[in-house]
Amino acid sequence: MPKVSFVNNKNTYKKFYTRYFCDTNPDCAKDIACYSLHSRKSWQKELSNFRKPIIEDKSLPKWYKIVLFNELYYISDGGTVWFDIQDDPDCKHQVVREYGRFAYLEGQEYRMYNTYDVHFNANFALLQLWPKLQLSLQYEFADTIPIESKNDVKFLIDGKYAKQKSKNSLPHDIGDPYREPWSILNAYNSHDTRDWKDLNLKFILTVYRDYFYLKDLDYLKYMWPYIKLLMITVQSQDHDGDGLIDSEGLPDQTYDAWSVTGASAYCGGLHVATLSCVCKIAKILEDTECFEKYEKILSKAKKAYNDKLWNGKYYKYDCSNSDYNDSIMTDMCCGHWYLRSSGFDHEVFEKEKIKSCLETIFEYNVMKYANGKAGSVNGMKPNGSVDITSMQSEEMWIGTTCALASLMIFEGMNEKAWKTLEGMYNLLYNKLGLAFQTPEALMMPNVYRSLGYMRALCIWSVQYALEQKKEQQHN
Repeated sequence: MPKVSFVNNKNTYKKFYTRYFCDTNPDCAKDIACYSLHSRKSWQKELSNFRKPIIEDKSLPKWYKIVLFNELYYISDGGTVWFDIQDDPDCKHQVVREYGRFAYLEGQEYRMYNTYDVHFNANFALLQLWPKLQLSLQYEFADTIPIESKNDVKFLIDGKYAKQKSKNSLPHDIGDPYREPWSILNAYNSHDTRDWKDLNLKFILTVYRDYFYLKDLDYLKYMWPYIKLLMITVQSQDHDGDGLIDSEGLPDQTYDAWSVTGASAYCGGLHVATLSCVCKIAKILEDTECFEKYEKILSKAKKAYNDKLWNGKYYKYDCSNSDYNDSIMTDMCCGHWYLRSSGFDHEVFEKEKIKSCLETIFEYNVMKYANGKAGSVNGMKPNGSVDITSMQSEEMWIGTTCALASLMIFEGMNEKAWKTLEGMYNLLYNKLGLAFQTPEALMMPNVYRSLGYMRALCIWSVQYALEQKKEQQHN
């Protein structure tokens, strides 16, 4: 099937391989088969050369190598589409014309393409292995930021109607294959993601991380006006003027069933990290006005983050009066993780505080959860019991555990990182038999949710951390 149309049948796309195999040739399938057989040996050699440095690295556990390569199944098996749109007159990006339009589903049960809050974790695989596809995806997301949809939709969480996509905000996803992706944005209808606190931040963090890794200045320049639009929306979500983003008692981020009030470890940390990256970008692009503006906000936000959330041992979940405000969240240092992935050291978040957070997470969320044999549970109470505030607080997310391990490696805690990952690997692969259908979440004892899910590609963030550390030591 060289051509693809979605359910609305508005557009017809050519699959990327038609650039090399004529889509009107009745013998196209035979030509592809013959070419594949002819190229078999060279492909095997190239694949072997690709894997060889990792396979032969004796410092890496054998099980890690298995997981690292196996999880790439989702790149092709995630409801993936890869289109050749070089003849599309509306395509304005050379990288998209040259390398194609790429999309993968959030999950095989979650029918949304390029779900961004999840891609934030998964994109390390694309960045390292197919960087031009990562850039293609990023450019196309950037172009959606100023768009506002004409239609209103009903959101399930509160029954209210609002724009399906609001201007100056990042869409949750690029669309539903049962509608018309890229034309009808935001298939997600549980919450109005205009009010989410992490989506806009995650896009900006990813842009700067891409720039750090790829050194593509033209990419950074193109993204800068869109980043400034997003930051208008971001700062409008600071409701008390302390510089730090605030939540309104709703599950307004990727943990979309786990409510947050006021300043929070997760979104607050992402916000502080984003402000730091915005200042970096403004300095690189010599935008003095923006640099001075956001440097002042960053100074306030850092103070508010520490004053409101630091309890002497870790960053509290949020600032609510709830009985879970002091929960220990696996993802509390997510902002710092992306800064470390972007060449930062400890200029923003203090080294001793990060170390204390990671030690606490390891002690409670990893070791007190199934004795370290099931990854890192999302939420744990200070008394050593799992936070059962919501379904998501008592789940262990595979991608989040990988992100934690990646950060541990950046912070020199390799032994704890491997211990955390090995428990998850044994549970997933050896006990539950979920290889090549990795779920989003597990809940003890043997409950899983959403088989075949994008976020597990975050295992490549572990490899990213290992290689960045190696490069730092070499330099």
